[in-house]
Amino acid sequence: MSVADWSQVILSAEKPLDFLLRKGVAVYIKVRRDSEIVYRHYKVPLAQWERSTLPFPAFQNTRAPMSPGDLAPAELSESHPLFGLEKVDSLPRVGFLEEAAFLRLDDGALAEIAVSRSCFVSSFSGEGFLTPRPCEVTDQTLGGYSIKKPLRIEAADLARFEFDRAIIVDKRRLDWVLARISPMEAPPPEQFAIQIEVGESDLYVTSVDFEALRHEERLDRQLIEYPFLHKEQMPGIYWMFQAAYAHNHLESVPRDKVGEWLKENAPKGTYRYKSIRTATKFVWPEVDRASGGKGRGEFVLEDLDDWTVADDYKFPFISKGLSFVLAIADWWVKVLRKNPDTAAVTLAEKLVENKFAGLEVGDLVYLISGAQITEEEAASFGSYLKEMGKRVRPIISK
Repeated sequence: MSVADWSQVILSAEKPLDFLLRKGVAVYIKVRRDSEIVYRHYKVPLAQWERSTLPFPAFQNTRAPMSPGDLAPAELSESHPLFGLEKVDSLPRVGFLEEAAFLRLDDGALAEIAVSRSCFVSSFSGEGFLTPRPCEVTDQTLGGYSIKKPLRIEAADLARFEFDRAIIVDKRRLDWVLARISPMEAPPPEQFAIQIEVGESDLYVTSVDFEALRHEERLDRQLIEYPFLHKEQMPGIYWMFQAAYAHNHLESVPRDKVGEWLKENAPKGTYRYKSIRTATKFVWPEVDRASGGKGRGEFVLEDLDDWTVADDYKFPFISKGLSFVLAIADWWVKVLRKNPDTAAVTLAEKLVENKFAGLEVGDLVYLISGAQITEEEAASFGSYLKEMGKRVRPIISK
């Protein structure tokens, strides 16, 4: 959990709470465990064998969290609301949770704080975090409940817990009363519930959420508007464009980290079939066309004017090769509009016509069309290259 410095995350003049509401980020308040204790309504899941062995007691007051192994069978009368129920997955429970450290606020409370800077909260629902306290079972009561001895906490970890409803109880007042009467005479915990005032300075978010938002903000600063309509259709090409901007213009990504940057920021699975090698290569400002074998031609942007408008694909931060990739990607979109059943080999032929060769072809076919060239198509394409008098290279990895 952390109290966040939102200047690291929010670029605009948007207020932090408005930002959190828009993003749907979970926000928590801290339980002051020296003077407060959480009392919750929750459900305990039943083991498979227990689901057909009802009845069990419906409620059990306890100062410690219950576990399925703590449940003790009991007979229910026909008038009991749970009598006769079968195939129940869980049973309701109520109890104190001394380990509770944080409780989540609902969106209504956040919105009120955003408007008036504070709000009063008397109950919670949903989830929270606790500091796990290891225990050793030392004995068992006559009723079948475990007697546990707390052990030393060796790690400052938080664990998530869920509940249906929770209140915060005045712990000192409760302890004062319990010290003077027997437990059987104790008033219900709701009589000790307190209403707390929550302000902006009392709010917490998880470190995981904050780091994710900060990463998103850093990424937003590295991105540039993409002028082509195939962004969603071709995420691999889109992220090559963004990587080129980050590497060649912002200089925020070193040359040897381009591939890693692509894999971290593009959706998972974008660069399958080893296509990351070609994606990385064309992000670099200059590409040695002789690398991997002779015969690859140099890219000349003016050649694009033979079948499109070269100026539409010129950007100061991208390589000539990437300009050709973008142009062919746009061309492929137009081809599919006219004939959606066009084979991916047609795209491969277009790439070869524009001086791409070898594994570049197979990788770019996948990144542009989303389809991998099959071995049969690759063999047929080899025959096509021979007929065209071009050098035959493998276009897919085996």
